[in-house]
Amino acid sequence: MAHKKGVGSTDNGRDSKSKRLGVKLFGGQLAIAGNIIVRQRGTKFHPGLNVGIGRDHTLFALTDGTVEFVTRRLDRTFVNIVPFEEVTETVAPIAQAEKVTKPAPAEKPAAEPKVEAPKTAPKPAQEEETVDAEANKASLLKSVGEASADDKDDLKKIKGVGPKLEEMLNSIGIYTFAQVSKMTKAEYDLVDSLITAFKGRAERDEWAEQAKELMQ
Repeated sequence: MAHKKGVGSTDNGRDSKSKRLGVKLFGGQLAIAGNIIVRQRGTKFHPGLNVGIGRDHTLFALTDGTVEFVTRRLDRTFVNIVPFEEVTETVAPIAQAEKVTKPAPAEKPAAEPKVEAPKTAPKPAQEEETVDAEANKASLLKSVGEASADDKDDLKKIKGVGPKLEEMLNSIGIYTFAQVSKMTKAEYDLVDSLITAFKGRAERDEWAEQAKELMQ
């Protein structure tokens, strides 16, 4: 008696399983902690910032953020999760309309002398932030050395540095590959404190190593 091959055979099972491999979330997409980013067999993609790896080499998000694919040395592709920056929204309080009451007929009171409003003292917090920024900049340049615009290298050759970021680096005194090549974890932290919009990028993209190679 002939036996019919049932639906969902072992061949079909293997075919279905292979179709599940591949990139699940692409660069620029939003990921929630626990989301699977890549299913793979082997390590074609490597875990980067805020990304974990399972026993079957599946890559998953460790925190909420935006997916980012970065190619580093030896053409290795790393997957990062760039966390969302918390933005505190300030809602201006709605001014309540003052009730206008009709004064009762009475004698006009004597005019009171005008009192000048006291002058507002400068906010100490702003002064402290300025002092901290100047101190961090001085500490950074003391570690990596000073340079001028005349010595300027094309910092855009460093992966992860675009025209805007190069302009910001120049504004804090960083002009040359030689300065970048001297950066360590301490200097990366100082750069992050001075350029908060690109926080973590210097260490993640290994600027110092790239600068050393560009100097050869």
